[in-house]
Amino acid sequence: MLENQRKPRPADTGLSLIEVMIVLAAISLLAGVAIPQLMPTRQAAEEGSAIASVRQLMNAQTQYSVTRGKEFATLAELAEAGLVSEQLADGEDAGYLFEVEPKENAGYAVTAVPVEESDFPRRRFYGDETGVIRYTGDGTPATSSSSSLGGDSSVALIPDLE
Repeated sequence: MLENQRKPRPADTGLSLIEVMIVLAAISLLAGVAIPQLMPTRQAAEEGSAIASVRQLMNAQTQYSVTRGKEFATLAELAEAGLVSEQLADGEDAGYLFEVEPKENAGYAVTAVPVEESDFPRRRFYGDETGVIRYTGDGTPATSSSSSLGGDSSVALIPDLE
């Protein structure tokens, strides 16, 4: 009679396929809720980094200009002079593209535009010899007449050398 009874099985050491599928479904559901909530945080971090980079480029222009007598530089010239980080020297950093252009009338313009658009509108930035960083949030390029980040108080970064 004992021969007809089943032998006891050792304890299961793994999860069944159904249990694994339930865990994956729960993780997917949580990710689907959490990831969209984190996108604005990532965007704010990238915008903060872009503002810091525009400020770094403006400070580099000031330093370049003071040592060279009101002459302004391109991004390549600022990088060659060692005034900007290697990361910024190629014109792209933290999801933004940067351009530095000397103006014909003894000034310069620094612009930062997003590399790619997302579902959330991203700001564009502009800085020049006035020392004011300006922005737009509607997808149009930022210019010298755009809204300023810290109000409209401007402090010139370039001293009058004449």
